[in-house]
Parts: sequence; structure tokens; C-alpha cells
Amino acid sequence: MNDYRWMRGKQPAESLSADALKWMAQLPEEIQPRKTAEKYARVVNRLAETAAVPIKLNHLLLTYLIDNRGGRKGFPPDVRTELFELQKYVQEKWPEVVDPWSHNVL
Repeated sequence: MNDYRWMRGKQPAESLSADALKWMAQLPEEIQPRKTAEKYARVVNRLAETAAVPIKLNHLLLTYLIDNRGGRKGFPPDVRTELFELQKYVQEKWPEVVDPWSHNVL
């Protein structure tokens, strides 16, 4: 039997990075994406990487929440809820990340 694992490329993170842990600790407790971190560490790692630039963080959250490619399975309800609440928090804390007239990311 052939081993094709080398062809898959970089495997997703299975644990949270130190930066992700630090970023989550800075969030209000009710906004911390714990279920997402537990099930999809790579997603929280990416969110933490973009957190310093709110407009990028908002855009990344929208890409996780909205299926623009079609046919994607999506996240389980508990993860989707956490991402939605986090995105709402980002938009409330930094309202300039959204153009209120077009509802598009600036």
C-alpha cells in the first residue's frame, strides 16, 4: 500500500498557538471561542493572527460564516454561534470595519 501523506501539504494545527491562547484570554469571557478552539484550533490560530487588524479579523470571520463558494458543509451550530457572536463583538467594538450603507467590509 502506498503512503500518499506527503502529497497533502501542511496539516492543520491540532492545538492552539501561544498567540491564540493569549488573544483568547484578552477577550471577554462570554466571547471567547472555546468550542471553536476545541474543535478547530487552526481557525482560532488564524483569527489570532489577524486580530491586530480589526478589519482583517472581521473579514476572516465573515469568510467563515458566509459560504461564497457554494456547497460547503459549514461549522456545527455551537461553533457557528461562537463565530457569529465574535463577529458581532468585533463590529460593535470597531464599527468602522463595516460600511453601514452597503453592509460590506471596507
